This record gives sequence, C-alpha cells and structure tokens, in this order.
Amino acid sequence: MFNAKARGLKSSALGIMHICICMIFLSAVPTEAFSQFKKSRTSGSGQLTESPGMSDNGNISIENARVMLLTDNIRGAAIVYSELLANDSLNVSLNSEYAYSLALNGIYDAALSRLDRIWRTRGTNTDPLYFASQIFLLMEYNQLAADILSGQAGIKAPVWIASKTADLNKNYIRNAGYNTAMNGDQTVENFSLANRLTARGSYMQATAIFEEIIKWYPGEYLPYVGLSISLEKAGIYNRAAWAVESALKIVGNDPAKAEARQSLEKRFASVRSKVTGTTARTSPALQPGLTPLTKSTSMMLYAGGMISSAYTSVNTRVGYFTSDNGNAAVDLGVSSFSGNTAFNLGLSYFQRHKIMVAGFGLTGNIGKDTKAIYLKISTGLSFVSKRNKASWDIFLDGQAPFNRELATTIGMSFGRSLYFGTRK
Repeated sequence: MFNAKARGLKSSALGIMHICICMIFLSAVPTEAFSQFKKSRTSGSGQLTESPGMSDNGNISIENARVMLLTDNIRGAAIVYSELLANDSLNVSLNSEYAYSLALNGIYDAALSRLDRIWRTRGTNTDPLYFASQIFLLMEYNQLAADILSGQAGIKAPVWIASKTADLNKNYIRNAGYNTAMNGDQTVENFSLANRLTARGSYMQATAIFEEIIKWYPGEYLPYVGLSISLEKAGIYNRAAWAVESALKIVGNDPAKAEARQSLEKRFASVRSKVTGTTARTSPALQPGLTPLTKSTSMMLYAGGMISSAYTSVNTRVGYFTSDNGNAAVDLGVSSFSGNTAFNLGLSYFQRHKIMVAGFGLTGNIGKDTKAIYLKISTGLSFVSKRNKASWDIFLDGQAPFNRELATTIGMSFGRSLYFGTRK
C-alpha cells in the first residue's frame, strides 16, 4: 500500500503503470533524446546565454573549458563546451564533460539528455559512465551513482579532474528545495513519462525519474520494475538486478500477486545472468574522487544557548550524522542557575523532519556545590541556508534532574549549526 504521501493514487493509476510496463517489454523504439533547458538559465534557443565574466579570454578550446570548470567558473565552462560541440557534436568525451558542467549549473534534465545522446555510441569510452555517476551524485542518488560503476572494471576519474571532483560535487550539490512530494496525479504522469523516455532510448533521464518516484513511494513495486528496465537497457545490470529484487520483496508471497511474482522471478534470473564480476548485489566502493556526500559521513557543529533572569546556559554540540536526518553528538557547555556556575557534559540525539527538529539526551552538571544528571528534551525549528552549509536553530529546551530536590528548567534557546557535508 502507499504511505501517507501516496493516498491520492487510485487503483486506476496502477493499471496505467501496468500497461506502460507491458509496452516497454514489448517494444522499445529508440529515438533521439530530448531535453529542455530551464528558462531561468537559458535563451530561447536552448543554449546557455553569455554574460559578463563568463569567459576569461575568449579561447574556445577544451583546455580552456576544463580550466574554467576547475576554477569554479561553471557557467563559463558550460558555454565553451556548447560552442565546442557545435563543431564536434558526436565527440563522446566532450558530450560527457558538457553534461557534467550542465549538472553543476543545476540543469539536470539537459545534463542527462546530453548523456543519452551518446550512451549507445560510447563504445569503450568510460567517460560517460564516470560523469553519469558524478551527475547522479549531484542529484543525491548516491547508491545509483555507486552502482553505475559496479562491475565496470577500470573506471577512474579522468586525470585532469580527479583531484577536483569531490570539491565540485560538494559545492554544487542539488539544493534541498529541489525535491517536493508528489501527489497521485503527478506520480502517474511522471511514471508514464519515464516509460516513454525508456522506449525512446533516453535511459539516464528515465532512471532519474524512476529513482525519484521510488524515493517518495518505496512500498510500490511497479516503479522498481520500470527502473530495472531502464537500467538494463543502459547496461547497468547490477543496479537493475537490485531493482527487480526489491520489487520481489515488496510483492512477497501475496496470493493476489502470484502472477506478478512469477514474472518478476523470471526477470530477475534474466537480469542476474547479465551481471558480471559479482554473484550478489553489493554496494561497491567508489573510485577516488567519486565518494558521495552521504548523510552518514557528515559532521556538524552547533553553538548556542539560552539567557533568562534565573538561568543562563551556553552550549556547543559536535555531532555525527548516523542516518539521513539524525545525528548523535557530544554536548559541552557552561550554565549558571541562582548564582551557581556549573560545567555541562553530555550526549544527545536529534532528528530532523523538514524544518522541525527534536532531540533528547543526558547532561551531567558539575558545579562547586552540586553534581547532577539531567534528562534533556528539545524541540524546535531549524532554518537551513540556501547552500545547506548551516542553519539557524530555535529550540524549546527542558531539563529534568534525576534528583528531585533540584529544579526543572524550561527555556528558549537560539543557536547556529554548521554542516560539514550537505544537509536537507
């Protein structure tokens, strides 16, 4: 069943999805990939427009485009790449680099469309695989980015960009406002579009849409089937096998879905036979320069406190993200209550849901005359910056001592968090 976000989908929507899947199985008619640049970043012709400072010396060469990319002139680099492609439109490496520059500029549809143009003609050139992985990292599809390279021996970052890729991905990762929840009608429309793109040979674009649908509706098996088809046709067999396996897990042993399970089992066996270099799905380690900005490897630093007539507290938190939006931290601080000053040391855990944040923990207070342990509970709002590098935090904090002779304190705190990584 769909979760709360999917209640707008009616049973007819599933029927449409079934029909689309069957159409893909029966016939995939390859046509030229299509794309449309975001109007805010493009001219009417679909090309990035020139503006002062975009080009440093007017030199139209791949070396100049790369230098601009490496020096964070990503807009200028995209313009130079587009001018180069006007005279060499079939160059696989040039198209791959141009696609990455578009993704750095936040033009993801055009970036994926550019990859689709040369995906089936790339031959042994590994640049499309490498830059596809980077583009999906920028879009925060981290496991997909890893799986693109799974079973692909010898895929490494091109020498010219190997030392810079991680910084570029960190600085230009898709902002948190890009993803919005889908309602039922939008989901059906997107599902249909992804299937049409697959039929037309636009596998990268289709894959991104299927991944987004799965993000919002992980309990529905049909989007996994669609994803497996686009990935299989793109030659990314490891991820395709995982997608079918995920669909099988969702279908389970439901008697009403026995026919679907039988079909999926046959498909799983077929896709698995194409996986090379592995006998089971793994989460492969990425090559140097490909490390995704996963939430589990991010750190944070918070500083703030509360001030009132009776109680004053200044605290810092140094934390580690243990999940997408949860972090555990060590708390350090100084507090003053009724003229008594104490040092605080504790542990806490906070969980974010959009702008809402809540947390709990234990804090030990060591003062001149007292030693006490408090249970701390906090809830409030956290406003993340546009670049997702920091947030302003407003919390309602409560501290309840285990010693009943001591007072419970409740107050508002205000602080600033810094994120070493990209947060939602």
